[in-house]
Amino acid sequence: QLSRAVEQRQDKRPQLSDLRDCVTGNTLLINAITGLEVPICEVKPGDMVLSLDEDSQIRAFAVEDVWITGVRPVYKLTTAQGRSITATSNHPLLTSEGWKHLGEIRAGELIAATEIAPALEFVATGSLPVDIRNQYSLVWDTVVQIESEGESEVWDISVPCSRNFIGNCIITHNSESIEQDAVAVLFIYRDELYNEATDRPNEADIIVAKHRNGPTGNVVLFF
Repeated sequence: QLSRAVEQRQDKRPQLSDLRDCVTGNTLLINAITGLEVPICEVKPGDMVLSLDEDSQIRAFAVEDVWITGVRPVYKLTTAQGRSITATSNHPLLTSEGWKHLGEIRAGELIAATEIAPALEFVATGSLPVDIRNQYSLVWDTVVQIESEGESEVWDISVPCSRNFIGNCIITHNSESIEQDAVAVLFIYRDELYNEATDRPNEADIIVAKHRNGPTGNVVLFF
């Protein structure tokens, strides 16, 4: 399922880029070894970052890959407690109702976030601090505003074991490299869904947008 960003374009035909859910390069992740916040643009494959496990506990998980996806329209979400994240409209965030694309979230909804213990102190052994995972807790914060931030260079990340990461202290999903890893990507498009005066009634396009073992192109179906 694509995000509602498709509905806002003049050309409603789905594209591979619609699968990319990305955040801006200055989004801060938490290095699980050092406890330091690191911009996603500086994170490397193999780094350990903090994210949420299936039991809603903060744990360290390995990054599989990080890559830049280009320049895209982005939106800034701000919460009542002052947290914010800037991402594409189809980037999923964890809400009290489950994962939702940023473009589907409205003011007043609750999103999952983290906070650090006020009295946190690192007791270092050599150059490494103590385990920092237990110093973070899951909290719920209220969305107060979502506004367009124009276009920006954006980044994607894959953290396969947890499928999420903490970005700017907000629980955010990773893309799992859908576009990058897929053997084939097919979309369905019906022009009459958007254009009542279409000259193609009862037709649907099967768009083969990616195919590792063969050609791409369109197949027209008629009902």
